[in-house]
This record gives sequence, structure tokens and C-alpha cells, in this order.
Amino acid sequence: LHTPKRVWQRAMAGGGQGLNSGSVAEAALTTWFELDPEGYAIDAASISKTPSLRRIAASIPCRPAAAAELGRLFAEAEGESTIFYQMLRPQDGKVQFLYFWKAFAEAARIAGAVAIDTENLSVELEMLRDRILRCVEEALLDDTSSVGTKASKTELSVGGLQQELGRASSMSAYPEFWQKAADCLKGREEAESLSLEEVTTLLLSWLPDASLFEHRTDAPPTPTPAQAGGLRVLLHVYDVSQESSIQKI
Repeated sequence: LHTPKRVWQRAMAGGGQGLNSGSVAEAALTTWFELDPEGYAIDAASISKTPSLRRIAASIPCRPAAAAELGRLFAEAEGESTIFYQMLRPQDGKVQFLYFWKAFAEAARIAGAVAIDTENLSVELEMLRDRILRCVEEALLDDTSSVGTKASKTELSVGGLQQELGRASSMSAYPEFWQKAADCLKGREEAESLSLEEVTTLLLSWLPDASLFEHRTDAPPTPTPAQAGGLRVLLHVYDVSQESSIQKI
């Protein structure tokens, strides 16, 4: 997977919409392997060094108008880690690729380089990645969850991943894609553990498949309001319970 800088520059030229999430993921993976990792983990001390951070910053797609915003993520202050390094969430002296991918993508969005598109499989893959990472984080506090931590190596059960794939399918415009992704786990015991590296390998193997699936001639069309049974709306829910200016009834 490779996304040369000229490709994303062309995608944003002349007010273009920018890159899709899949292209950003490819750029993140290319940058990752330039940092000389150990598979899908890298020494936290190595990636925190100034040369590594500068290499990462230079690899993140960025619109000129947002260069200052991106620069703030990598600004160094004496005695403090950069904001970007904190976004990597190092654990046990290591940074996992899934966290790097997430931080890289968030930085690209701050830099105005990512097209706003909520209905594509690469975005859904990012959502799945984030739910898996949330499961991992919750497992550190809850020994009864579907994720187990053994000898500083976090693992997700097959059953836990199947559950997340089922959730992705139920909310997707492309449920068949997720059903086929789940087929990779057929024949495996639900209690069987998958290392974070195995989960990462699966997610990255689905990335090019997602792009191909979206461009099939028989890809599902976006339903019209009549087909959907009404107008589609975006609902934003805010917690105002702590706002003194809001009158309580």
C-alpha cells in the first residue's frame, strides 16, 4: 500500500474535496514502515524522538491554510510530550499501529486533508478500529470483558470480534461486506484469542477489499427519502445537565 505525496496533493489541489479515509490509512501504513517498526508495534522511545516526529509530520496530508493547526500537534515544549505523541497512547513502552493509524487520521482531518464522507467502507473500518481499541482499553479495567491481557500482550476473543463485525453489518450500507469479513473467522472457537497484531492484520487485509467492494457495479445505491420511509436527519445529542444557564423543568 502506498500513497505518494503527489497523489494527495493532487486530490486537494484547487479546492478539491481531499482524500478518502482509505487513502489516509495507506499513507499511515507507508509512514509506519519508514519508521522501522517491529511488525505492528514500535518502540515508544524511538517514535518520540524529534527526527521520527518530523518524518511523520511531513507525511501527513495537509492543506496550506491548516499548516499551523497541524504544527501545533508536533510542537515541542520542554519537559512535555507533543500532542501527537500523546495521541499514540503508548503502553508498556510500545506504540501499536492501530493507535498510530488513528492518530495519523485525526491529524489529517485537523489538517483539512480528508473528504467529508460518512457513507463508505473505509470510514466504517475506522469506526470498527476505534471500537476494538475501546474494548482493549476497557479490558485494562475489567477482567470479565471479552479482551484479555496476558504478559503485557492484549488479546481480543474471536467471539468479541464477531460481535463487533455483526454490529458493523447492522449499521452499514454494505452489510454483505461485513458478512464476508466475518467468514474469515468461521471454524474458530469463540473463546479463542486473537492478538492485537492478528486483529491489525485482518483490518488491513479488509482495507483494499473495501475499496473494491464499493466500486462494484452492483454496489447498493443510496436510498431515496421515499425508499427510506422518510427524510434522513442527523441527530446531535448534548449533555446539558451541568449547564447552569439551562433551565431545569
